[in-house]
Amino acid sequence: MELVERYLQAVKGYLPPAQQHDIIAELKDDLLSQIEEKEAGLQRALTDAEQQAFIKQSGHPMLVASRYLPQQHLVGPTMYPFWWTSQRIMLFVIASVYGLLAGVRALTNANPFQAFVQALIQATNSFVATALFYAAVITIVFWFFERNQIRFGFLANWNPAKLAPVKNKLQIKRSESLFDVVAESIFLLWWVGAISFATSFYHHGKAVPFQMSPAWEPFWWGILAVSIGGIILAVANLLWPYWTRRRLLLGIVLNVVAIGMAYMLFQQDVLIVVGDASIEIAKFGNAGALLNKSAHGLLVVLALFWSIEIIQYTRKMMAR
Repeated sequence: MELVERYLQAVKGYLPPAQQHDIIAELKDDLLSQIEEKEAGLQRALTDAEQQAFIKQSGHPMLVASRYLPQQHLVGPTMYPFWWTSQRIMLFVIASVYGLLAGVRALTNANPFQAFVQALIQATNSFVATALFYAAVITIVFWFFERNQIRFGFLANWNPAKLAPVKNKLQIKRSESLFDVVAESIFLLWWVGAISFATSFYHHGKAVPFQMSPAWEPFWWGILAVSIGGIILAVANLLWPYWTRRRLLLGIVLNVVAIGMAYMLFQQDVLIVVGDASIEIAKFGNAGALLNKSAHGLLVVLALFWSIEIIQYTRKMMAR
């Protein structure tokens, strides 16, 4: 039953990963047994309204999850799912803020890669202290709620029909695949010279041309091959919107190759050649240095993006 699956998915989100499988399997057997008993007594299948009433009677997903959790010293089983969810949100927000600051510091430094590593180390040290502080604050708040038996009204007033649909980790959104096809195709057409974009900027009313340096030439065929591979992968995902092992492996290989080329390009001092390299752009400094710094920073951002994709593809492959 789809509603039962959606309910189990919601409960699973409040459980520790190590216990999810066993608890969900036990809860599923229990719910299906009760439904079978009700249907046997009525001699017919439950209607949608009866299914919703039964699921609602079983309790809010957060409360159901709390029944299977061990007793906590400071936070009881009723409040533990709230506490655990709050801690995860807090960690994600703090990590995102420090990661963004590290990226900004890298992009505004003369050596983006070295600056990013240093900023990441500093951010990690600050993250630990900040996370511990807010973890303590959240724990104290929920300890207060637990001691004073404060409860939240939405635990009783919830609608099973509004539970999220069951997710398929291997399903691919066609909108994402279509975007990939369009973006990859535009890049490929630009890379082979079929289309072009502006290659100059204006400074005090004078056009200043710029172009890619000869450092890109050894990577021309490699970038072309990765771009074609990306289009093939995107088209396959658009036509058959479910990940297969071969397509996941292709995605990992393409990203590994792309990261390797980005690393080798990063070692080149000059990636962009400016027609008038001596021109100064107000407070931003030398135009040639600024554009090359931006190009190096873009390579770092792309490498991070491709690394995240590799992790996602690997997790999907393990899910299969």
